Amino acid sequence: MTTNKILPDKAVVQSQPAVQARSRQEHIEVVASRRDLTGRAQTASQGTITAKELQMRPAYRVGQILEAIPGLVVTTHSGEGKANQLLLRGFNLDHGTDLATFVDDMPVNGATNAHGQGYTDINFLIPELLGGVDYTKGPFYANIGDFGVAGSDHMKLASEVPRQISASAGTLGDYRVYAGGTTRFKNGDRWVNAFTWQHADGPWRYPDNARTLRAISHFTHGDDRNGFDLTGMFYRGQWRATNDQPLEAMRSGMIGRYGSLDPTDGGFAERYSLSGHYRMAGDNWKWVTSAFASHNRMTLWNNFTHYLDDPVNGDQHQQDETRTMLGGTSTYSRNDHIGRFESETSVGVQGRYDILYVDRRHTHERVALRDCPGSLNDSAQYACNADNINLGTVGFYVQNTTHWLPWLRTVVGLREDYQGGIDDNLIDGSRTVKHQWLFQPKGSLIFGPWKRTELYLSAGRAYHSNDFRSVSGSYNSGEFTSVSVPLMTSAVSGEIGVRTTPVDHFHMQAAVFIIDFDSELS
Repeated sequence: MTTNKILPDKAVVQSQPAVQARSRQEHIEVVASRRDLTGRAQTASQGTITAKELQMRPAYRVGQILEAIPGLVVTTHSGEGKANQLLLRGFNLDHGTDLATFVDDMPVNGATNAHGQGYTDINFLIPELLGGVDYTKGPFYANIGDFGVAGSDHMKLASEVPRQISASAGTLGDYRVYAGGTTRFKNGDRWVNAFTWQHADGPWRYPDNARTLRAISHFTHGDDRNGFDLTGMFYRGQWRATNDQPLEAMRSGMIGRYGSLDPTDGGFAERYSLSGHYRMAGDNWKWVTSAFASHNRMTLWNNFTHYLDDPVNGDQHQQDETRTMLGGTSTYSRNDHIGRFESETSVGVQGRYDILYVDRRHTHERVALRDCPGSLNDSAQYACNADNINLGTVGFYVQNTTHWLPWLRTVVGLREDYQGGIDDNLIDGSRTVKHQWLFQPKGSLIFGPWKRTELYLSAGRAYHSNDFRSVSGSYNSGEFTSVSVPLMTSAVSGEIGVRTTPVDHFHMQAAVFIIDFDSELS
């Protein structure tokens, strides 16, 4: 007879069925929906969501997966294909300005994006392939750099998924086809492949006609301590957008509740990426190196003010972006005993380089108009703003956790970030070169656990980068020409929190925090 016990964390339960078969063991893996981080967490407000919970959550769109993070609100506007609107810790994060998002350790936030600083489009993900999410809140973690003031999320890919083919259909033009599975090799290697096609119209007078193609191939050799993995991703999406509508237009009968003053609003997005990890580990140390390369294209047509500025043609604008992003991370961590004190130290370096073209054009029904100044470059014809921009970021950090007493430990982190860029303005031919360094101390004082309860005091400094066009003053609109902002806008934050498990399988976290930003959004 075998007895299985449900554990609060990922675990392996071994059982021996009978005296005659003591040499044989059964391995039963039981995975809880949340990890109990008591005794390991750096702050009261970080956590880990397992694949089990993600699989149990119904999601109409990919972005809803992130609502498994407590306190994070994920909504949408301007159509299904556009990046989500995010709200956390009292901030309207727009499309991700202060929530650092990573998939397979690739940063997703778009610096100097054509539409919004930190633009976080995760529509390229296939939810069935997610293996969990690690999240943080606040700027208290040395390994989190740009866009991480309010929080961060690291979405991990599963090294194995069941073989499955599914198709679904619903009202409002909602259709989806999925095919995926894992190939296991004799040496233990795993190769995950998956593909989806999806379509949605929504309730609108002019249907969204949102259609997407997604494909992911993920190869894993070895395990989390020694081995490597490679991942390739592809995404392509197109959609029509129904933007916010004036109340007066509905009251007057000009449009209905689901109508649109400009049915040509919409967008297009395309993304390719290749990423990988290499891992080595010893008895008390571990080294993880990752690298990534991605190429994105995006075009958005939005008409938020309708006929306010141009009563004849309307106020629709087209925003274009082409981005190539290269980068990686390398982290060395080890566990040591210094006298009778247990110590854990991590040292890391992170780098990213963006090569991008961004522009903005005044359009009517997606056709560029001639009311913007001429440019010096044919690729920016009829563009109001057009820039070729190169951005480089390097971050160095060290973090130490020391267990001074069974009920007392400290976390001390130091981080230094460098950002630099070159902006070639294709409208007036000017060039701007800017750079900046920013030092960021962080730390936590942790008391406990007492009766499975811990108390936390945390403080730290962090930042979000600003749109490089704001830094260089390359906007062609008069309202921006006199604006000068720094490359990095810093913030400091403090937090008092508690983490407790009053009864088995019930984990509770609570925190009170304050964030002081030099500038919320620039």
